[in-house]
Amino acid sequence: MKKISLVCAALFFMGLIDLVFAASEEFAYTTAYFYTPTDVSFRVTLLGDLTPTDSSQPYPGPVTPSWITFNQTDTCNPNCKKVQPKTNDIYVQNGVTIPIITLENRGNTPFNFYLNASVGGDTTILVCANGTVASGSCATPPPATCTDITAKSTWVSFAQGCAINTRLNVTLYADFTNTGLGQKTGAIYYRSSTS
Repeated sequence: MKKISLVCAALFFMGLIDLVFAASEEFAYTTAYFYTPTDVSFRVTLLGDLTPTDSSQPYPGPVTPSWITFNQTDTCNPNCKKVQPKTNDIYVQNGVTIPIITLENRGNTPFNFYLNASVGGDTTILVCANGTVASGSCATPPPATCTDITAKSTWVSFAQGCAINTRLNVTLYADFTNTGLGQKTGAIYYRSSTS
C-alpha cells in the first residue's frame, strides 16, 4: 500500500510541476486587419455582341467595346437615328425596350455612373442618352428624357447610387442632319465612381 501511495504522490508532484510550468507561460497577440478595397468596376454589353467589356481588366486599360453605327435614313426624324452594332440590321435599338447598351455594376459597392460622347470635333453631331433600370436599383435612376452627352467638359451624370449587380439600359440617339456627307467617327465614354 505504501508503494502505491508513493507512486501516486510522485505522479501528483509531477502534475504540479507541469502546472507550475504551464502557469508560467507567456503569450502575446498581433491584431490582423482584413481589407477588401472598394471595387466600382462595370461591364459594358452592346446589343447583339456576345463579348461584353469589363472595366476591371488590367493595364493598359479596358478593352474598347466593339462598335456601333448611327445610320441616317428617310424614315427617321432628326432625333431618332437608327443605332445598331457593327452595321448589323438584325440587332437594332428599339426605344427603351431594346437598348443599344447595357451597363452592369460588377463591383462590391453601390456606384454612380457617367457618360460622355466625343464626335471628333464636329459640332454638327449631337448625341443624347436616356435609360431604364429596375425600380429601386438606383437612388437616382437614369434620365427618362434624352439628355445631351456630346463633348461635355465634365462627365454627364447618368445614374447615382446604383446597387451591386444593377443593370442600366442605355438608349442613344443622334442628330446629324446638318453634317456633311461621309463617315464620321466618335466615341461613347463610360465612367463609374463610388456612391
